[in-house]
Amino acid sequence: MPPQFISLMYHNVIRDDAAGARDDTDGLGPSITAYFVGEAQFSEHLDAIAGTADVLTYADVQRFYFGVQVVTPDSPRPLVHLTFDDGWRGTLDVAGPMLADRGVQALVFVTTGLIGAKHFLSRGALARLPAANFHVGSHSVSHGFLNEMPDHDIRRELLESRQVLEDIVGYGVDAVSIPNGAADARVVRIAEECGYRCVFVSNVHANTRRRGPQRIGRIAIRSTTAIESIERYARGDLGREGLRSGLLRWPKRLLGAQRYRRVRSSLLGQSADDRDMCDLVQENVHRRSAVIGAPPTDRPVSPSSGSVVGASR
Repeated sequence: MPPQFISLMYHNVIRDDAAGARDDTDGLGPSITAYFVGEAQFSEHLDAIAGTADVLTYADVQRFYFGVQVVTPDSPRPLVHLTFDDGWRGTLDVAGPMLADRGVQALVFVTTGLIGAKHFLSRGALARLPAANFHVGSHSVSHGFLNEMPDHDIRRELLESRQVLEDIVGYGVDAVSIPNGAADARVVRIAEECGYRCVFVSNVHANTRRRGPQRIGRIAIRSTTAIESIERYARGDLGREGLRSGLLRWPKRLLGAQRYRRVRSSLLGQSADDRDMCDLVQENVHRRSAVIGAPPTDRPVSPSSGSVVGASR
């Protein structure tokens, strides 16, 4: 059997104490917090993974696709890769010490339109991320549905976010996670044209060399994900999750981004006052514009998310 690895998609790790949890989730809707895990829960996940699999760094992922074979007869254990989407502050403050204690690294995909916003990593924090435990990739500027944007807006999202992150971290950013599972063939092609060697998507599958680095599948970890599921994923057993993921892509295609967003929010019980990712980006755009004295409409708006493209600088 050819070598493969499973990539786990986390979003945020929040504190377990009541006051900390309230602060870490303040003003956020269930469409966001459903993907948060608690610190004890995350610690249990890491221990379960370590007991079964070897955790890959991003350099290992690059070697997996572009260099020498990672799996050797001396290392027969399954392979797991950890990722975090969006750039939440808890990724560093809460998850960071646990990653450091276990000597493992996660790939953090940062939405540059949210840098410095409440709950999110600042430029300074990103610049100081310990390389042993974090590597940075792009998650676009606006967290919009890239598959509903024209080509030039997709390029702007991917190129500007990459430049912003490279300016902060001081190394080349060649990994991208496509937000909202909106990774069709056109988006993936443009990402490759923009210089991204590894494109991470929301499709659930084991990753092999044959599949290639332009559609690296991941499985989303939620607050309700059982430890038995984590153990199973670490063994390389994705069960029916792949079939479920495929079925869930159809509502997005049939309804479109905006209608799907409203239906999903309704099913999750999200109220009108609860904010989702698009709301957070737009709020940060207005906050930054107020600071620098520029109107937020000076830059183009993503047609799907309503977010200003190029507002992260």
